[in-house]
Amino acid sequence: MVRRLPPPLAGSPPIDHDPAPDGPRVLVAGGTVAALALTTWLGRTGHRVTHVNATRETATPNGPTLLPRQTVETLADCIPGGSLDGLTRPVTEHRIDGPQCSLTLASDADPTLWLDVPDLYRRLDRRQDGATRRDDAVDHLRDVPDGIEVTFADGSRATYDVVVAADGQNSFVGSLTGAVHEFQRGLHEWSTSLPRSSALVSSPCEHWDTAVCVTVVPFDDELAIQVRMPRRSTADHSPRTRAGAALERLDVGLPEPLQSGIPPGSSYRLLPDPTACGTWRAGRVVLCGTAASPLSGFRGLHPTLPVEDSIVLVDSLVAADSVDAALSRYAVDRRARQHSVWNALTDCRPDWTSALPFAGDGPLSLEMRLQSLRFDDEFELVTN
Repeated sequence: MVRRLPPPLAGSPPIDHDPAPDGPRVLVAGGTVAALALTTWLGRTGHRVTHVNATRETATPNGPTLLPRQTVETLADCIPGGSLDGLTRPVTEHRIDGPQCSLTLASDADPTLWLDVPDLYRRLDRRQDGATRRDDAVDHLRDVPDGIEVTFADGSRATYDVVVAADGQNSFVGSLTGAVHEFQRGLHEWSTSLPRSSALVSSPCEHWDTAVCVTVVPFDDELAIQVRMPRRSTADHSPRTRAGAALERLDVGLPEPLQSGIPPGSSYRLLPDPTACGTWRAGRVVLCGTAASPLSGFRGLHPTLPVEDSIVLVDSLVAADSVDAALSRYAVDRRARQHSVWNALTDCRPDWTSALPFAGDGPLSLEMRLQSLRFDDEFELVTN
């Protein structure tokens, strides 16, 4: 049996605090899981919270995402009825195919769950306890004596004690503070779905070589597919062409549309270098979830660490004597947590990783390790 690190979700939802009658004014920008969960918890703890679903955010994952059961149960508390029935499916086996060997991870313990992310967003969006909604986008931020003055896309202005950028990777709100992530290195990612053929895939599987990584997840009558490849440090004008050529070279049974390259209509995003240090605070603007740390966006860590960010931020705002003290506490906690996650992934690798053809410590090799980790169960390792 192999223990997967790090552990899931450190902390519990901040729902036991007595509501403050006159809490800080908080603007939460974004339509991510972190933004929606944070808005719910802020409202429950008495903060005067406004939620704006910024239109400039990065595309969210458009398929199933692997999550520990604890994270799923925490998110269920944020939705109407408190249930994620129909959105999850247990995973007891996961096949990993590399060019030199094939591995299967299997568990008879309480299984990890695949969660349908788009449907989760829709359910979360219906439950915003105590929040004011604005169908608008943030256009500009300015420090003023009593907080942050926000100018919205429609030209109106309002002042808040705290602005939370929870608008995904490549956060627009974060960019207004100068807190942008480095793209010298990183990953190209394409996501799509294809009709499911029972003859092709019965359980989640991954295929890779040193040039490309493909994840195929069966969910109901569809296959959710992600293709990732490293970004070149020099000019990279044809990543889609390179990805298509790499897919043709993979000697595995990919679904037929993938054998001809990236399918038309696939969604694309450029992911920052996952080894980059995150930024969690710029004055009274706080970054949360994938807006803060590129590491959070990878499978298995999304949306567990963004949810954890939300929990810590609300706890800090409730427990600290001032807004500035709360934001400092939040930033210190999240930076330490990111370091612990990074150390767990790099220093506590399962022994079998030495058998896999990782290409040094570049973004794709990190992606391969992250894709193969489980965070809440013990798994029996079967080598084929």
